[in-house]
Amino acid sequence: MVKTEDFELVKEEYNKLLAITRAESTIRKIVALIKYKLAKSRLLRERDIFIAERINQTLGPGETGIIFIGAVHKIKEKLPKGIQVVEIKDTKKVRKYQRLLPFHNKHKEEFDELGKYLVSVENLQLSVFNFVVFLPP
Repeated sequence: MVKTEDFELVKEEYNKLLAITRAESTIRKIVALIKYKLAKSRLLRERDIFIAERINQTLGPGETGIIFIGAVHKIKEKLPKGIQVVEIKDTKKVRKYQRLLPFHNKHKEEFDELGKYLVSVENLQLSVFNFVVFLPP
């Protein structure tokens, strides 16, 4: 097992989310939410860069790596060209399922279809997380 996350970045995101839930007034909640929204993309991008660098540093010749990662991550594009990525479930479908989740009643047919895809044994899938295999050249 190899640590692929930068704990400081994860902690920073956690603290920003925690500030929203712990705010004692509506105004403070809104301010905390705005601060989180402004930092969210940067934090995810920095985490993805760190994860891709760790994979590149630690995946040796002839080795296979496996990572369970949320579908919002975009590490595939940050990896060196020589590392082959095999997604067990289509990331776009996982992301679409997550976007539809709060509106599942309004988009019931599409939501149900995506849900069936995610739990199908065609490819293994755990919850709404993506399962990625890295293969060196």
